[in-house]
Amino acid sequence: MLEGDGTVPRLSATPMELSKAKVETFIACPHSSLQNFEPARVQIRAALQDIDISEIKAVAGEAISLDIQDAFIAGAEVRLRVRCEAAIEPVRAVINNVETHTAVHCTVSSTPAPDGWQDLSAGSLPVGTYRIRVDAEDVAEPISDLFLVVESKG
Repeated sequence: MLEGDGTVPRLSATPMELSKAKVETFIACPHSSLQNFEPARVQIRAALQDIDISEIKAVAGEAISLDIQDAFIAGAEVRLRVRCEAAIEPVRAVINNVETHTAVHCTVSSTPAPDGWQDLSAGSLPVGTYRIRVDAEDVAEPISDLFLVVESKG
């Protein structure tokens, strides 16, 4: 599995001709979820409407990092890791089946490790497409991502 936080590095995301313009916007969200991340949508809407966004409420400055596989085999435990250094209370994670809208609440299986990562488990899930949303109270913007549960071959 590749390591990383699912973000696009600034050097890769900035067109060469804009490299000195300082117009980049950092958004603490996996690249695959940008279109569903409300702070990003507000930023884009404001840019398209040419609105002065200086009065828009600032979003929480702390990020939530989510480490989850893209796919799991049906019958296997769905495990993931989450880190939010500013969180005082345990993070909360809810998984929704995209087709049936059935919700599954993850259980925290450990206290945060010294590096801040926290293990979570959703148990075994049926075959389907799922969206996970991780929340850390008001200290960070929630983060979401998609994953699959697939049938095993054999």
